[in-house]
This record gives sequence, structure tokens and C-alpha cells, in this order.
Amino acid sequence: MPNNKKITWVTVVDGKHARIFTKDENGRLYQECDALSPIHDKKELGRHALGRSFESANSAKHMIEPHEGEKTHECHVFSDLIAKYLDKALNENKYQRLVLVAPPKTLGELRKVLSSHVKDAVVAELDKDFAHLEVDEIQKHLHNSVLF
Repeated sequence: MPNNKKITWVTVVDGKHARIFTKDENGRLYQECDALSPIHDKKELGRHALGRSFESANSAKHMIEPHEGEKTHECHVFSDLIAKYLDKALNENKYQRLVLVAPPKTLGELRKVLSSHVKDAVVAELDKDFAHLEVDEIQKHLHNSVLF
């Protein structure tokens, strides 16, 4: 007899960390993954790979500044990392339902980069910053909301 239980992941994200929990049938959260964090090497973010421009009056070179700030770029890179991780895990059938918890700006960034496959798995979103909370506190907040 096939197991029809759907696994629910709760992804708690801020701009610096992502924590992924599995929700059991009683609504308890168990940490699945805490390995997602942004790239801290500025070279990997492209900061030092920016183009150079020559001064028109002499031979001085100047770094061409990006159109977006470094923190915004890091947020985009981190959101892409999370989206790819969630897509891969869904394709591997590690979860079937997804709850996203993130501050409004981060949640908006995630919505932009999530695949349609992952978006279809999202059953709830909460625009709060719970990344700094312990698992018991996160669970309490989720139980007090309409998510659980």
C-alpha cells in the first residue's frame, strides 16, 4: 500500500540564513537543513570582477559601479541559491508541501526566483523574520497563525 502522507517543509529565511524544517503529523518541527547561507567571498559576488573605465582626461582607471548595491546583489544570489535548493529537493521528492517564512523583502525576492514547480508546492507564506528564533519559538508562532 503506497504511503499518501505529504511531507511539509517549513523554510525560514532572512537575508543571511535559511533554515529548513520538516513538519511531522503532530505539527512539530524538526530541522532538516541549516547549511544554506549567502556567499561571503566578495569575489564570488562579482564585486572585484567589476569592469574598469578610463578617465577621459588622463590614464586613470575607475571601477564601474553596479546598478544595484552589494547587499541587494547578495540578496539576489542568496535567493537563487535557496530557490535552486528547494527545486532540487522537490524534484527528489523530499517534500510535497512548502511553507515559506521570511521578511517581506526577502519573501518578495524568493517569489521572483522560485520555479513554477516549487510555487505550486507552496501552501502558505508568512511575512515575518523568524530566522533568529529557536525552533520552539518558530513552532509557537506558526501554531498561533493560521498556517498550522
